[in-house]
Amino acid sequence: MPRNKLSKNKKGSVIVSLLITNIVALILIGLEFGYYDFGPYFIGVVSFKHALKGFLRTEIILGDGFLILFNGYVIIWNLFLKNKEKSAENKRATKHTKHKK
Repeated sequence: MPRNKLSKNKKGSVIVSLLITNIVALILIGLEFGYYDFGPYFIGVVSFKHALKGFLRTEIILGDGFLILFNGYVIIWNLFLKNKEKSAENKRATKHTKHKK
């Protein structure tokens, strides 16, 4: 298989796994804070408006924070650190072949 087809498939799988991770994480964040924000509403301690306001605030702050930090990490790793790792491997491989000659 040509090298560029492999790299395209790998990039596609990174994007798909990143999307799945984002969706699952946002669902889990929503479930957890839905429980803590709407729990008092179901008991009758706070109003629905107050529970919804608290839920949306925590969902925006924690959900957006997660998306920015996690996706930023994945993008930086794929763009910069992965290339640095590959160049280090290439240097080791060329050094090893020079010693064989």
